[in-house]
Amino acid sequence: MPEMGSLALVPLVFGLSVFGPGYWLIRRTDWRPVEKATAALVLSVLLVGLASFAVGVLRLHPICRVLLLVACAASTAASLPAVARLLRAEAGARRALVWFALLAVWAVALQALVRNYSGGNLVYDWLDHYQRSKFFLGGQPTDTLFSGALLPARPPLMNAFAAQIMALTLPRFPCYQLTAALLAVLAYFPMLLIARLFSSTGSGVSRTLAIVLMFQPMFIQNVSYSWTRMPAAFFVLAAVGFYVAGWRVGDHRRMLFAFICGAAAILTHYSSVPYVLFLALHYLLHVLPRRDRAARELAAIVLAAGLVLAPWFAWATSVFGAGRVVSTALVSSGKPLLTAGANLIKAALNLRDMFVPHLLREVPRDARSSGLTWGRIRDDAFTMYQGNLPLALGSLGAVLLVTEVVRSRRHPKAPRTDSLWFWAALAAFAVAAGIGVHGGREPLGLAQTAQQPLVMIGVAFLASRFEGWPRALRWLAAGGLLVDALLGVLLHFWLQSYPLELPDGWSGPLGLTRDDLLFTMAEWNWGVKRGGRHLFVADLLGSRTWFPAILVTALFVGAAVMLFRAAARRERST
Repeated sequence: MPEMGSLALVPLVFGLSVFGPGYWLIRRTDWRPVEKATAALVLSVLLVGLASFAVGVLRLHPICRVLLLVACAASTAASLPAVARLLRAEAGARRALVWFALLAVWAVALQALVRNYSGGNLVYDWLDHYQRSKFFLGGQPTDTLFSGALLPARPPLMNAFAAQIMALTLPRFPCYQLTAALLAVLAYFPMLLIARLFSSTGSGVSRTLAIVLMFQPMFIQNVSYSWTRMPAAFFVLAAVGFYVAGWRVGDHRRMLFAFICGAAAILTHYSSVPYVLFLALHYLLHVLPRRDRAARELAAIVLAAGLVLAPWFAWATSVFGAGRVVSTALVSSGKPLLTAGANLIKAALNLRDMFVPHLLREVPRDARSSGLTWGRIRDDAFTMYQGNLPLALGSLGAVLLVTEVVRSRRHPKAPRTDSLWFWAALAAFAVAAGIGVHGGREPLGLAQTAQQPLVMIGVAFLASRFEGWPRALRWLAAGGLLVDALLGVLLHFWLQSYPLELPDGWSGPLGLTRDDLLFTMAEWNWGVKRGGRHLFVADLLGSRTWFPAILVTALFVGAAVMLFRAAARRERST
């Protein structure tokens, strides 16, 4: 099958696999539409991923993958009447679906412009996870090394799900690249769920959140870079959203489902552990003692999470041994130093570097970083948006967050179980634990590792409050988002849209030079891409990249106009 034809099949196969199975299981719940949508996506990705994992490691016949797709298609078809009734009855659900579709088109169009990954210290993960996904297609020995590490160094859920899509389309990088982007952009739904927790009456939250995410550098950069960070954040955000919703109304089913989401997050990336551990501790200390059937509820949560995690850990332990599984996972972020004191100093320095921008410190720099060039501007902006926790919220995100927290304290609403202290404790625990378990030294900051879900919670909170801000504050926020879009999104993808097979002395539009394209790890990524003869989606499109470029331009202009129109409206109470 020609590669373009296979690539065109990816959205179809993905769509059939990612919704129907889960929705069929939760269709009778009385949950809100955004909860049903999130739960359907979580369960579908989890079930298809686990089934694909089983097919891969047990070396089952490829017909099993076709049967799995048939089952997904049948459950999707059976769910369509209920979904159609829901969409007809709920205007909010229709709006959320439309804005998700526009966000997905924006993300995929940007992805279709990328000819080489560059920016900061992004290096081998795109290739590592592609090769891991191919492992679950069968035919590779279990002792295969991926970027020098054995398979248990990374959990398998996202890779196994991608293997199912590639098995039904084509096991080439463009199909994996598109699958990874579509998986990552699903984080919109649990973010909308969390935004609704903070503001349930704002009718424009789905639109505001979509526009904010279009212009949010950390979100878009991690959607386009084909690794597991944003898919893991998708599960973490769903876990937090369902946990808080269940805690508020005393619903055990939601809290049970939250821990299923948490187990799926761990099965996607080990950096999810701090969030699941915090929810577990909070549940044991503050929720369970007040429950009438505490032992029964706890047993159900342990059993459900265990069923999610057991296939991977049972197989990995039987093949590699328990010691090897634990050791490879622990050193996946770098080897710990020899002494406890040295590790404590390392953690303290990593904590400082995550809050103090690298421009204010002495850090190793690229030799081409002298002078004000496009390459330096992009690399400095990329590093700050990815590595610095306050700036990961956006250029004004931290300021807006503090401002809104102060405003909320001055105008308290009805008391809730999840007070400011809950969210502050979650943030502090995630930062401390994420820094503590990171094995290596990262002078450029670590916000892009275990802190991504925390950043997305902050983004959802700000989006939920946008409509209720004074007009001047909304204008300020819109201006900050525009800066983020220009420096952190459009500039980044502009430089990634060029191949590196350019002659010395080449110059492009607006004074762009070949040196601007070569910052940090760009040459390494290009060399690996060419050496492995890997094609990207942009390479398949060839001269037809004008189409996604037009889409990006039109969506950017339209989103910017709508953002500033929303900023100019009268205040709305949220």
